[in-house]
Amino acid sequence: MFLPLTLAFILAHGRLGTAVQEKALGPQTTEAICDVAAYFRIKLDGVASAQAAAPSKAQAATVNLLRIKVLFERTKSPADRQRLLAILAATEAEHFKTTGHDLPAAAAQRLAAAKAAAYFLGSVHEYLSIAGHKKVDSTAGCFATNTVGAGANHRTYAELQTWKTNCKAADLTKTGDFTTTGKFSAGGLEPIGGRPTDVTANEAKCRLHSGADNEGVVQNAGADNNGLLLAGGLLKLGATTPAFADLSQLHSKQAQSDIQAMYRAYTAAATPADNLETGLPSTPEQLTAKPLFATALSKLTASKKPLAGPELTAAIADIYGKPTADLQAQLWSKMNSIKAPAEHSSEDKGKPLTDINDIDLLLEMLVNASVDAAIGLSASDRCQCADATTERSSNVDEIKDKECNGKKGDECTGECEWDKEKETCKPKNKGEEENKDKTGTTNKTGSNSFVIHKAPLWLAVLLF
Repeated sequence: MFLPLTLAFILAHGRLGTAVQEKALGPQTTEAICDVAAYFRIKLDGVASAQAAAPSKAQAATVNLLRIKVLFERTKSPADRQRLLAILAATEAEHFKTTGHDLPAAAAQRLAAAKAAAYFLGSVHEYLSIAGHKKVDSTAGCFATNTVGAGANHRTYAELQTWKTNCKAADLTKTGDFTTTGKFSAGGLEPIGGRPTDVTANEAKCRLHSGADNEGVVQNAGADNNGLLLAGGLLKLGATTPAFADLSQLHSKQAQSDIQAMYRAYTAAATPADNLETGLPSTPEQLTAKPLFATALSKLTASKKPLAGPELTAAIADIYGKPTADLQAQLWSKMNSIKAPAEHSSEDKGKPLTDINDIDLLLEMLVNASVDAAIGLSASDRCQCADATTERSSNVDEIKDKECNGKKGDECTGECEWDKEKETCKPKNKGEEENKDKTGTTNKTGSNSFVIHKAPLWLAVLLF
């Protein structure tokens, strides 16, 4: 009699323990898991979208800068070159800073945020896939539609995704209008109504949630001490039921080991879309926020200190007319007259500068424009140099005249000679002496002889 009663007690006790441990999650806890997954899916999709758009934005910004540079090199008006120079300096500096520092840093942040979010979502997806693999109408299932008891009111993972759109968030093969508006308390991911605790009143044979001795995933006693976690730390197996994690004030949970994957994903910086200059400024006022614009204006106006405030406004007015000047009419409209070569492999061949988006073609146009501008400047410098040489020669002659004119009699020697007819001391004509030695003639036959001798020199300068 004792043995049957003891056996019955043991069986009953074991049955009771199993019943306590194998309950399904109620709808509130299930929805909370899906909402947290949605939060990180939105974050993941956001950084992925921003990174996907980064190359096209960088290209547009480069095209914008190259157009300004080509226009500058093709511009001959000193006033327009001055206006363009300040804009070009500001745009170029901003572009180099952005592409050389800001964009790589932003890309690295996005990669870290995407990695952390995807890692966490993978854990949640694995849990939902296993726990919601199937259900049995009688008693089996991990996700209940209510907490009354076990039975037919259970959902598989696929049914959860139909029940709540957010339940598709952890599955990266699915898309949806995920939202977390009004879902969480400030400072973390705790549900507005508090931490959910709902489980079914009766067992549901969800062996995944079992924490009983020698039941489910636990073979030895002490589930509380084993730190068994599910869904990336959202659920922790306890001695009786799985407990939903404390997600309040997540920034302070750095030392909480059971939610480290979630903490990393939550605190990872989600850098927004790149802020690149992809269009031409319509007014000088738009550029005042760029430090190098004010610096360039300071140089152009020979200001002793960096321009700011009223001084900057005055400098803009001096160069552009006013801070709200229409740069389209003043500068950018001139791009229409600069066209790509008609014979070219690019699809943008023959188009005006404003319509060219081919970076290779723009670079080619910039090289050509820069070389042409350099050649023109070199020719101008040579002409100025020749003029300066002539001027210096004239100055030397004037000095010699003064030196010789002040001499009398025997003092008129060396580079000076005495004119007996005029009875004055004058400089010797070196050219005459040389010509006497070589040809026996002088340049005094007429003014045309000077033109004849100098003409080859000027021709050589022009052909150089």
